[in-house]
Amino acid sequence: MSTAVDTWVADIAGYTEPARIVWCTGDRSQLGVIGGEAYADLDGGEKPEISMCTRRPEDVAGAGIFLTRAQATQRYWEPFRGSMRGRVMYVVPYELATGTPLAEVGVQITDDPRLVVELARTMHIDPSVRHAPPFVRSLHARHARCAPAICCFVEGRTIWAPAVAAQDFLAARAHALRLATTDIEATGRLPARMAIVEVTSGGKIHHVGVVAPFHFGRSQASLLGTSRSGTAYRIVASKVAWLTVDEDRSLRATLCERAEESDETEDASKRAPPSVVLSAIVFCTRRASLVPLVLEIPGWDNACYSGALIQADTAGRADSVVDPMGMRDLCGIDLNAYLAHWLALGPRLRRGPKMFQLNWFLRDVDDGLAWPGDEHAWRVIDWMVGRIESRAPATATVAGFAPRSDALDLTGLEVDERRWRALFEVEPGAWRAEVGAHEQALAQLGRGVPLELRRAHVSFATRVEEIAARKARAEEHQHGPSGPHGLG
Repeated sequence: MSTAVDTWVADIAGYTEPARIVWCTGDRSQLGVIGGEAYADLDGGEKPEISMCTRRPEDVAGAGIFLTRAQATQRYWEPFRGSMRGRVMYVVPYELATGTPLAEVGVQITDDPRLVVELARTMHIDPSVRHAPPFVRSLHARHARCAPAICCFVEGRTIWAPAVAAQDFLAARAHALRLATTDIEATGRLPARMAIVEVTSGGKIHHVGVVAPFHFGRSQASLLGTSRSGTAYRIVASKVAWLTVDEDRSLRATLCERAEESDETEDASKRAPPSVVLSAIVFCTRRASLVPLVLEIPGWDNACYSGALIQADTAGRADSVVDPMGMRDLCGIDLNAYLAHWLALGPRLRRGPKMFQLNWFLRDVDDGLAWPGDEHAWRVIDWMVGRIESRAPATATVAGFAPRSDALDLTGLEVDERRWRALFEVEPGAWRAEVGAHEQALAQLGRGVPLELRRAHVSFATRVEEIAARKARAEEHQHGPSGPHGLG
């Protein structure tokens, strides 16, 4: 009996005219054959235009453009005509959040074997979803005759990607983020571009969500460094998770995809559970100075404020692009509306995860990295775990809680007092300029910045000014008004 999937596939085949159709089953031998073809054509391409077909222009996020359904059809549909002539059309049925109540299915049609390989690495391929109820339709044709584009149709749950290179498009990710953000209220889950890393330390297991700007240059999960004896890491989700508040009022991350290193045939006892409670969330930034190596951010609203202001560029320049929660290029709704959903989680949590800011990119006086490298990242991660378990000491600063000088294991490292200050000191006077940078960053978000973020900003600015003024008065009292030596 023909299903809705069968009918749609037949219609697309009639329009794109492939030489043959291959239904992907996820079978290893089949994927091996497809993988052998995947890298025969490695040509790149220009970055695709991102557009959203929504009811209202104001619903579209910062990186996308608004198109009506008629405009999108006129611009993108004709290039698909005959675009697979003489080529293989692959049909890839997949499932997100497998084994959970949030599971959703989709079907990817593509003429690019590389896309099939990438999809199979991270998603659960399931031929049975062709018999499933509503599914997300995704059509990709590498050789469509047009400029590359990715268009998401909110009504109709459809994704078109004509002429896009495989490395710039993965339908399941567009489904899990761009489309999924358009129905947060209806589904009760918040899509997040977040890696999930399982950290085992001292026999205890914690799951940590890692968020970074989209154009960061390193994978999110790699930002926790490398394992060592006594502190082991396992990546359980590479890039996407859906956040919910569970019955215990804890923050739970549902894994939409497998880690790229995982294997569906591995021992079931070693597989990551379909959802995990988060012990911590780490917002990663890239700053050459000012922002210390690591900070614990107290309070949900303050942490969301930090996550809303992470930047995709370096050194916090005035023209840096703000990348809220790393979602500027992947959000299907207005970014301020998306941030409001993050903020709304806080009051619902009985005990939320610890929230941290991490900055591995601090420079020392010789312009080299101040921290000695990834192989020593475990020292910082151990402090985070200690904070999660309420046993590691910290010092309160204007920007959050920093490690106390005796809180990190620095055995074998050459970290003198000068380098320690470069890594961890928060100088209130220097942070006065950061207040202005934050104001510019909020301005980039346009109208509708959530009130909670405005309040967090005012609180931050007031705190900086008060502490800087207090320190200045103390120094003046100590040295006198004419300078440290009393000279005019």
